[in-house]
Amino acid sequence: MTELRTLKFYGSENKCMVSSLEGVPLTEVRYFEWHQFPLETLNINGENLVSLKMPGRKVKQLWNDVRNLVNLKYIDLSHSESLTKLPDLSLARNLEILDLGSCSSLTETHSSIQYLNKLEVLDLRHCESLGSLPTSIHSKYIEELDFVGCSKLKNHPAISSSLIPLLSLIKVGIKELPSSIECLSKLDRLSIQDCTRLENISSSIFKLKSLQYIEIKRCSNLKSLESLPNNLCMFKSLASLEIINCPKLERLPDELGNSKALEELRVEGAAIRE
Repeated sequence: MTELRTLKFYGSENKCMVSSLEGVPLTEVRYFEWHQFPLETLNINGENLVSLKMPGRKVKQLWNDVRNLVNLKYIDLSHSESLTKLPDLSLARNLEILDLGSCSSLTETHSSIQYLNKLEVLDLRHCESLGSLPTSIHSKYIEELDFVGCSKLKNHPAISSSLIPLLSLIKVGIKELPSSIECLSKLDRLSIQDCTRLENISSSIFKLKSLQYIEIKRCSNLKSLESLPNNLCMFKSLASLEIINCPKLERLPDELGNSKALEELRVEGAAIRE
């Protein structure tokens, strides 16, 4: 077992009585997958790791120090209900997927995630205790960014990627969208629902040339959709705009009437008066 490359355990909850991995030769392991990992920490030399999958409940943290994770491309810690924080991932320079979905005790991510320049997927859905994120995500390769159900999240990071086709902000605690949203040149669908702290939606969203569908629902404190200066062209591709149960919203941008592509406009439960 000195050259063990792959380690996989499935369905091990309440069945696998392990108190330590001491003595297990994990130095050469490339693929580590252990569902319902039975320990609170993972003490492993990650230099050769390519994939680390530990969906489950018990793990509280991976390790405390900075480790050379140059080969690591995939981390799955989803449903780790006891996980409270991430380690420094600054040496995981080739990481492509970081799945932290349903880590309900996670209060913060490490600042190093903003410098993961090859990151393609960041899944933080239903991280109900997550209060903040780094101010920016610098990866230009991000295709999927999921904050659904992060009800305590107060800031949406600025995004450098132009590859995201769908942005869903559902039950997120933000007050405003970042101005960097105008950089999402391939965004064609924007869904904002149950964001009860959201007060304003910047006119930046209307600069998105590929945006076809916008739905804004049950944002009880939303007061305005900003207008753009008259000389700026907007709503080029917008086909559908739905605004449902936003009782404080009093007006829509005047430029909306100039949209040639608009096929559906649905407004219900708003304070808009003609």
